[in-house]
Parts: sequence; C-alpha cells; structure tokens
Amino acid sequence: MARSPLTATSLGDHRYDDRLDAHSPAAGEASRAQRDRFLARAKAIPVASLSPSDATTLELFVETLEANKGADVCHADEWGLSARSNATTVLGSLSDLQP
Repeated sequence: MARSPLTATSLGDHRYDDRLDAHSPAAGEASRAQRDRFLARAKAIPVASLSPSDATTLELFVETLEANKGADVCHADEWGLSARSNATTVLGSLSDLQP
C-alpha cells in the first residue's frame, strides 16, 4: 500500500492519505524489483502443500507477475497516455477519496 497511496486510500487504508503515488524512474525500478522478489518467493512455495483453491490462487498470482515482467520490454510507463487515467484525472479524484 505504501507504493500506491491513492489505491490504499481508495480501498479504505488511510495510513497514506498524506501522500501521492510516485511516478519517477526510480520508483518504477523499485516497483519492478519488488515484483521480482514476490515472484521468486511465490515460485518457491511448494504447490503440493497447498489446498486446491490455494494452489489455483498461487498459479494465477505467478502468471500475473510473469505477464507483468514480460511486459517490461514495452516500457509502457514511458509512453502511456490516456484521457481517462493521467495526472490531471488522478489529482481530480483526490477529493472523492478523502473523508
């Protein structure tokens, strides 16, 4: 939640209400490194020790992280532009998130 304060606030976690999401290259690299650590830890979990539903959840989690890692070559954070999701719209929604 600390890496995405706006998401935290929108989910009701108000510990980070005084912060905005970081969009610097360093923040992106830190996020990718954290994702890679999560992926390594998830792959180390012995699937045989899990219930069927937990094994499915783990498989989906690993697949999602691997897909995100595979998309790194696109550098979407450098060229992405959206009329619905940009700095202006994000900042404009802050008042909706605050109690």
